[in-house]
Amino acid sequence: MIQTPKSLTLHIGIFGRTNVGKSTLVNYITEQKTSIVSSVPGTTTDSVFKTMELLPIGPITLIDTAGLDDKSILAKERIEKTNHIFTMADVAVIVADPNVWTEYETNLIAELKSRRTPIMILVNNYKNMELNKEFIEEIAKYKYQISPLAKGQRDSFLNEFKKIIFNITPEEILNNLPLTDVIIKKFQTVVLVVPIDLGAPKGRLILPEVQMIRAILDVSAIALIVKDTELERCLNNFKTPPDLVICDSQVIQKVNEIVPKNIKVTTFSIVFTTNRADIIEMLKGVEKLKSLKPGDKILIAEACTHHASPVDIGRVKIPNLVKKYLGFDVHFDVTAGHEYPKNIKDYALVIHCGGCMINKKQMISRMNYAVDNEVPITNYGIVLSFVNGVLERVIEPFKSLI
Repeated sequence: MIQTPKSLTLHIGIFGRTNVGKSTLVNYITEQKTSIVSSVPGTTTDSVFKTMELLPIGPITLIDTAGLDDKSILAKERIEKTNHIFTMADVAVIVADPNVWTEYETNLIAELKSRRTPIMILVNNYKNMELNKEFIEEIAKYKYQISPLAKGQRDSFLNEFKKIIFNITPEEILNNLPLTDVIIKKFQTVVLVVPIDLGAPKGRLILPEVQMIRAILDVSAIALIVKDTELERCLNNFKTPPDLVICDSQVIQKVNEIVPKNIKVTTFSIVFTTNRADIIEMLKGVEKLKSLKPGDKILIAEACTHHASPVDIGRVKIPNLVKKYLGFDVHFDVTAGHEYPKNIKDYALVIHCGGCMINKKQMISRMNYAVDNEVPITNYGIVLSFVNGVLERVIEPFKSLI
């Protein structure tokens, strides 16, 4: 990894009507031709993501969206893509033309408020028009900035822009709790069990493992990385037992048998769901496995896209283990990447990955969408620990949260 993963950046959604200047704003901020700019309405056909450093805020992801008032042939698809950004935008910037405030802006703000998304207004006043009283009264309800987006004024524009973004962003988003919160303290020793199998990328570690290593170093604890095949030898070499063992969910049964009961054990997936979702809700969700019926539909939700291997954890291992636990067949569907089904009520249960590839806002949005539709939702690591009979042990490090 040579840059901060997108999932750990502040996501700033750029919203507004078609041809209002959203793409121009993104290009102005980044000083690059990130988005195609044209006078033709509907030029932005899909959301454009651009990650950059915006000090002192840190790494951010700008999301240029299609206009919500698009009336082109592909309008429905474009608007659906823009609506999806509501689930991931930590902060919203609404771009408006001077003296133009319509039902689209009003409805957009209502949607953002329903999701508790902080809002700022950016008035693209490149013609230096005089703003009327009614328009000023509307934008004055929010933090706003008026800018001609002129050449030579980028530094002064960004200074004001950054100040507003910084002021409206909740502290818990700017300073997200580290993965190590609650479970790892300064100077403790943590063993990370990383199996190298068909699912492991050649020459690299997967993202959850990389992020966990960095989180352990940030808290001044000690990380020791080992394959599951060398775990027993590793533990035998300790004069003082490690404080915690974190393993890949698919080897939890083996790790549970090897690690003495006086050493705490959990999984990467459970650490992530505790950090980015509601562990209590996820634990409630796994109880649904006890009451499933033959033919029930289960959704496997992956936050990333990848070519599944013959031993893929979400598409192969979890379905096989769940069917073995149940003793009868159930139906599994898989969604990957940013896709998440609207027909979630069709499912008896959602089993979600740890969510290392999406930000906390999107993970919570997915969880809440399931809960609001009365569909139980749980997590890869929780399910694998449950069917292997070790759930109580792996959630013990988080007992202060449960």
